[in-house]
This record gives sequence, structure tokens and C-alpha cells, in this order.
Amino acid sequence: MIRQELLDKVRSKAFTPGARDAQALAGFIGEIDREAAQDVIRALIRTGRPALAIALAAAERAPEPACSRLLEVVGKLATREDAQAVTALVAALGDDRDRVVKVVARALGRLGAVGEAPEAARSEIERALIEAAARATRDDLRATLIEALGKVGGRDALQSIGAGDASEPAALRATARARTMLTRDLSRDAESAIDADVRASGAVDVRLHCRGGLEPVLLEELGALLRAKRVSHGAVDAMLESPIAPLLAARTFTHLTFPAVDRALAPGESLVEAIADAVTSPRARHVFSTFTRGQVRYRISWKSGGHRRAAVFDVAARVAAIEPSYVNDPRSSTWEVCVDDARGRVAIDLHPRALLDARFAYRVTDVPAASHPTLAAAIAFLGGVRSDDVVWDPFVGSGLELIERARLGPCASLSGTDISAVALSAARDNLQQAGVVAALEQLDARKSEAAGVTLIVTNPPMGRRVTSAAALTDLLVPFVAHAAQALAPGGRMVWITPQPRDTNRAAARAGLVIDRAYDVDMGGFSAVLQRLVKP
Repeated sequence: MIRQELLDKVRSKAFTPGARDAQALAGFIGEIDREAAQDVIRALIRTGRPALAIALAAAERAPEPACSRLLEVVGKLATREDAQAVTALVAALGDDRDRVVKVVARALGRLGAVGEAPEAARSEIERALIEAAARATRDDLRATLIEALGKVGGRDALQSIGAGDASEPAALRATARARTMLTRDLSRDAESAIDADVRASGAVDVRLHCRGGLEPVLLEELGALLRAKRVSHGAVDAMLESPIAPLLAARTFTHLTFPAVDRALAPGESLVEAIADAVTSPRARHVFSTFTRGQVRYRISWKSGGHRRAAVFDVAARVAAIEPSYVNDPRSSTWEVCVDDARGRVAIDLHPRALLDARFAYRVTDVPAASHPTLAAAIAFLGGVRSDDVVWDPFVGSGLELIERARLGPCASLSGTDISAVALSAARDNLQQAGVVAALEQLDARKSEAAGVTLIVTNPPMGRRVTSAAALTDLLVPFVAHAAQALAPGGRMVWITPQPRDTNRAAARAGLVIDRAYDVDMGGFSAVLQRLVKP
């Protein structure tokens, strides 16, 4: 009866057994079916440290399946500092029951990761796993041991699994993955960085990404920096004839990539083959060799999302066979291989992930719905630069528009207002970090006494995050009229409006003329970036 009551309780995630209940559960865990045993294992893990000692003691000389189930608890609860548990797990690798060895191998792989475990413990675990793998007669068991070695091993492990004679696909796949992981971990001390100051031999195709709709602004900002080839939604393709560093003078692009391939998959060609061929193609090699200082370390990302670990390991193994110096490393990568495999095509861009981009390092504090820095840069850029400008941001938020305007050149004054004390605090932090001086005041934008303003730069509330659509209309329409009054003749207002029909009518009534306008992707909805002029 007590056993059944406990089994009923452990089905609930809210139940955490005490020491007495944990002792009872460990006592009959081998006498119940697999599903019930998993509930018991999860409950014992919730118990924490007390259950570790109980499971460790109960596992000694326990028959199957109790032994492997209890050792699974030990493996989940033990840390690398639990010498007794690590010693017990290492000893259990000598067990003649395959299920026990598999459970222990997975636990030791977790416990002994390179760079995390103490060297002595890692060496002990590595040695025991190598010996167990050499003894294994079944390929499925050998595959589990090799997978663990891929996580914990060093040069000895790499040498041992390279000499394996596995023939089954599972063991072959495990060997390839383990070799990839070991090669990656053992080479992490090697230098790997992006050199932004080196010039390629000959022009290189480069793609600058931006928010959809900002392409004309980006093209104008780039000026003579690049020879544009093609403009698509959210990107400008160009020829790079200089080092990367000068491009960072442009502030309206989010990041840059180097296109490697964009084509249909050939008949019978797998995606893995296509990616590996692109990564090792002459074009990719030229980009890698030009802009990488040290070792090429890359990770793979998928435009459609997800990790696709099996495909990543297969690509890494194929790439290593073609170019052994390229290391797949999702944690410490210098390059990101961005893959889009929609509609039977494969498009791959190479992103210099480790490029030091300090353009917006001043942004140390943020607030909800604040401007993205490249959007703030676009607003400031469209405003233009006059040394006598009196600049006002009525919805200052975290202060990015004021900072971006200040970075473009001198002006007479900078000021900002906002109804949120939190936003003003964030703006002060960012302004101070940027070394920009501006007057800030907590005030409704419609009630400000600003006058003689020559430039308004602002990103007002969009409504979808901070207010309702009706309330937004009541805010923005009167604001346009007030802004027109604040502007001096010849003054400009650059802003983003989520309700262009209503605000355009308000602007016309107030005598403002729309000089430029762009539909911009705001991340799930569109708004219009406008420059209005007061004649």
C-alpha cells in the first residue's frame, strides 16, 4: 500500500520525496515498469543531494534493472567534485551489463567535459572510457562510449577512436562526431579572429543587411565606400575593395556577410553535400583566408530556425575531410555559416561573427519599445547636419536619436522629453556613455514649450507594445500640430509614424510638407519613416 501511494505521488512534478521516501523509492525502483521508473528517477532527482547518497549506496551490488536506474540518478545529481560518485561511476564501466555501462558512459561524458573537470578527474574518466570502448564487442555500446569520449577526451581519446574498427552506421557516426568534438576542443587555444584591417586581393562580394525599407538610406550613407551591385529587401550587395573596417563608418546596416552560394540543389545532391562544398569552395576559402587571423572556426545557423545537430555533424565531418584546418565550433566560432534551404535551393552567407563592431557600444541601458540603433541612425542621417541646429527629441526613450545626431556633427543644442522617468534614466546612462550632453525633461510631448527648433528627430510609441491604437491616434495627431508650431521656418522633422493616413492629414493641416518617406519593417508590422519640412 505504501509503495502504491508513493508511486501515485511521484507522478506529480510538485512532489519532492523526503529522505525516508527516497530510501523507499530506491528500494523498489527495480521492481516496477520503465514508465513508473522514470517517474521515480525524476522524483529522486528533485530530492537533490540527499538522494545522491541514497542512490549511490543502493546501486552497489544491485541487480538489473535497479542498478542502471540508480546510477542514472547518481549521474544526474553528481558534480565533478563528488569524488566518491565519480569513482563509483568509473568503476561501473567495468560492469558486464551493457545497460549499466551505457548509463554510466553518458553520466561520465556530462561530468568530465574538457575545460570544466579538474585535470586529474578528466584524465581518469578518459582512460576508463578508452579501456571500456576497447573491450566493447557490440557496436551500439561502443557508439555510446565513443560519444562520451567526444565530450571528455583529449589527444589520447582522439588517437584511440581513430583506430577503431566499427562497421555499423551508428558507431561510424559516433566516431565522426567524437572526432569533430575532440578536434574542436583541442584546438581552442589556437588564435582565431577577424582581421578588419586587411585588404583582399581583388574585389570581394559583400552583403550589408538592414531593416527592410532602409535600403535607400543605407545606399546614400555608404556613398563612395562601396560599389553597389544589387538591392533586395533588407540587403545591399556590393563589391568590397577596401578592408572591412571603413564600412563600420556606416551606421544604418545591422551586419555584413559574404555570399558564398545561391543555387538550386543538383539532382541527387544532399543539403549536407551542398553546404560542405560551399564552405570549402574557392570563394569561401578566399574570404576565410583573407579576413581570418589564425584558425577558421565556424558554426552553422539555419534561417528556418532549429539546431539540426545531425546535419551539422555530418557537414562538419565532410568539411574536415576536405579541409582539416576548418573547425566546427558552435561555442567559440569566428564565422557563422548562415544557411537558407527553402524551396529546394541552398543560399549560404558567411558572417564574420567575431568582428569587433563597437558602433553602438554606448547603448548600456535599454527600455521596452526603444529604437533599434540602426533605425535611430537612419532618423538622424535623414535629418542632416547644420551647425546651428536646435535639436529636440519629443519621445526621447533611451536617447539613441540624440546620440546618433550628435555623432554626425556639431549643433547648437540637444534636448529630449519623455513622460517616463525610467526612459529618461536610460537616456542619461547612454548619453553619458557616449559622451554627449543633452537637456532632458519629464514632460508630455504635446505640452512642451519648445520653440525655435530647427530639427526634430524621434521614434514615437508604435502602439502595438505600449498603448492602444485609439490612444495612439489621440497622441500622435495633436503632436504633429504641436511639432509644427515648435519648428522654426525651414525646420525639419524626421520620425516614424505607424498611422501615416491620420498623421499625414495632420501634417498637411499644420503646413508641413513630406519631403521623403520610406515604408520600414518594424519587426512584425510596418511604419513609415518620414522627413517633413516646414516651409
